[in-house]
Amino acid sequence: MKTNKNNANSIAESKVISAMDEITRATKKVLMDYVISMYLISFGKVIAYLGTESVEGKDLLSGMDDKTRNAVVSFSKDFTKSDAKVTAEVEHILTASGMEFEQDYKVIKKYLLLTNHKCAEKIIKSFREETPIFQQKLNKCIFSFDDILMLDNRAIQKIIQEVDQQTLAKALKGTDPEIQDKFFANM
Repeated sequence: MKTNKNNANSIAESKVISAMDEITRATKKVLMDYVISMYLISFGKVIAYLGTESVEGKDLLSGMDDKTRNAVVSFSKDFTKSDAKVTAEVEHILTASGMEFEQDYKVIKKYLLLTNHKCAEKIIKSFREETPIFQQKLNKCIFSFDDILMLDNRAIQKIIQEVDQQTLAKALKGTDPEIQDKFFANM
């Protein structure tokens, strides 16, 4: 009697697991088909941003059937990582997901000036190449006009020598009087 009950339990478990696996598989397929059919070009932009040879790009592409993968790769070839359409798409995705990096940018601003100049240039160049969607944020983070107050007189004099005087005058117009005084004292 116990053997029949154990067999019945085993069969029941197997059927439940099989049904759940089928639901899971079908759900994934429907979702993948929906995303692919609705967002094929968007997918291509994301793949262009990540790179078809990157680990992340390969992971995304690996879940697709051959036809879809080829279509996405084909679309991705129409773009480069830094194309405005690609960066806008990726930025939209990140913004919609609620990602914020304010604390990270505060750390960058605080410590970047303390690093070796060549090291800072290398880090910034690498970040710009790897993450082009954050160019404006990085620019604001790296340098704001108020940062001029941290420069010594030699640096200010060098700026005065190298920057067109009309451009400098326009840039100083409407700035904090303390910044203007710093330049006027070095002229």
